[in-house]
Amino acid sequence: MNKFGKLAAVSALSVMTLTTMGQVMAVSVAEEPQVQLLQANAVDASDAGAKETEVKVKVTGKSVTIEAPSNFDLGAFTASDEDVTVEKQFSEEQEEYFQVNDLLGDDEGFYVTLQATSLVHATAEGVEIPAENIYIKVNNRDITTIAGTENPDLLLGESITTDYFTLANPITLFQRKTGENFGRIGKYGIIPWLSVTIPAFTNPGELYGKINMTLL
Repeated sequence: MNKFGKLAAVSALSVMTLTTMGQVMAVSVAEEPQVQLLQANAVDASDAGAKETEVKVKVTGKSVTIEAPSNFDLGAFTASDEDVTVEKQFSEEQEEYFQVNDLLGDDEGFYVTLQATSLVHATAEGVEIPAENIYIKVNNRDITTIAGTENPDLLLGESITTDYFTLANPITLFQRKTGENFGRIGKYGIIPWLSVTIPAFTNPGELYGKINMTLL
């Protein structure tokens, strides 16, 4: 029996006991226990009709990862007796983002850097386009929230601007300083431009290099 059932039993027993002690007492005290009995039954009915079940689920943070296009073809150009500068934007249509995927949402910050290697000729030994000749820029300094929650604390590095900046040395692409992150997670990226200056008298043929993206 619940606690209200026990109270009802006590009230009924009190009525029976008092009524055996005489008519006067029965008349004077019988009504009060009856009121208690009705109140107990009313509370019991209300409690029985309203029950709650607490539901709990926990989401744990995963990790921070980075992504970049697997390859990029600047095109074909005619050999020249002068330096030739070529440029091309990564594809917006194909969503060629340089991106960071923050599924951790931790307060600890992180940095993502970029650095280019020289473009080395595939067949002509010693022929290359130095990393100093490889540059990056963006149309604007806005970071696209590809999915998830926008995070105003995620910023572009100071060198990522609307003007070309060399990738010869590591530069900061993204940064989120250590501080309260409020559990925000999402995928964030940019679609930059790349520029390469081909030195005069570069041998005809294909040249290959890399842009290294590093999470720190």
